[in-house]
Amino acid sequence: MEDIKLQLGCFLILLLPIIRYQRLARHLGIKQSKIYLRLQLICMIEIIFDGLSAWTVNHINILPNHFNDIVHWVFYISLMVVVHGTFCYLLSIIHGDFRKQILYKVSKIALFTALVGMTASMPMVYYVEGDITFYSMGLPVYIIYTYIILTLIVYFGVILNSWNDINKYVRSTSMNLFWSLATITTVQCYYPEALLTSIVPTFILLSSSLYIEDPRTLYLAKKSEDLEKELEDINKRLSDNYNKVKEVAPSKTITLYGTTQDSISIDEKDFIAAEAEGNYITITYYDKNKEIKASQLRQTMKQLEIMLADSQNLIRVHRAFIVNINHVKGVEGNSQGYRISIDGYKSGIPVSRSFTSAFSKAIS
Repeated sequence: MEDIKLQLGCFLILLLPIIRYQRLARHLGIKQSKIYLRLQLICMIEIIFDGLSAWTVNHINILPNHFNDIVHWVFYISLMVVVHGTFCYLLSIIHGDFRKQILYKVSKIALFTALVGMTASMPMVYYVEGDITFYSMGLPVYIIYTYIILTLIVYFGVILNSWNDINKYVRSTSMNLFWSLATITTVQCYYPEALLTSIVPTFILLSSSLYIEDPRTLYLAKKSEDLEKELEDINKRLSDNYNKVKEVAPSKTITLYGTTQDSISIDEKDFIAAEAEGNYITITYYDKNKEIKASQLRQTMKQLEIMLADSQNLIRVHRAFIVNINHVKGVEGNSQGYRISIDGYKSGIPVSRSFTSAFSKAIS
């Protein structure tokens, strides 16, 4: 247990975010990233064989011949695949479809070359007894170091080249991945006995799970994307219908009454919006000269809504607003709700969640 306590600790640390990711992704209906799932798998494999190689190298005398060499060979492969997978993951979060990137094709060639060189030179591996533990050295180890260092140089170049095109979360995750790889590689080069390679996949998965692969963040991003598409569709319908409104035949006259015997009589199509302000309601409308006017009635919004019940184009969108949908010019919004712009009105009008369905139906 003493030989593998670091690897065992890293393995247990990663189980929580991996299990959490799987459970939340399924619960929220998030489409899981294939490259991230593969990265999770190879990172866990690397930690397992890192720990196994740390144990076998200290028990060479009691193990079958070449068993230690085979374990180290698999560990070397998993380590290089983790580095390659991390590079591919970087390309995916920066550029999307990383398979179309020329750097991805070059990275595959570099990985294949390193794997062939490492495998061919496995007979040159030798094991050194350090102050704390045995560790492996030789040409295969130098090939792995060279491959990782070259990959890190390209990795850093990709980040710098895309710095202004990526958001702060991608920047943070990318730099965390880079510095974790660079720091551990530097330590291992100068102090091979450290055997800290299991920390690399641990940092990789923990860094990515904080922002980029947090299922709740992905869920909110998906909801925002769906809302953007919905708003785009709404604005397209509004754009198609907006210029047709003035061609419609004059509608009926509506009379709005206050509680103090005051009233306003206007053509329904000239009604713009009604806004509740304390005990009063401000009615904004076009007069006979097509100039925008505003009048106040002492009335409740509920009673006004009852008065307008027969007017299909005058709908309530908020506890304080009733609008004429024929004067809606556009819709904006986010995951918190809509805001609509009205022709002739002073500012954007919020659409409450409870009225969103009725509003969408009215303008469809």
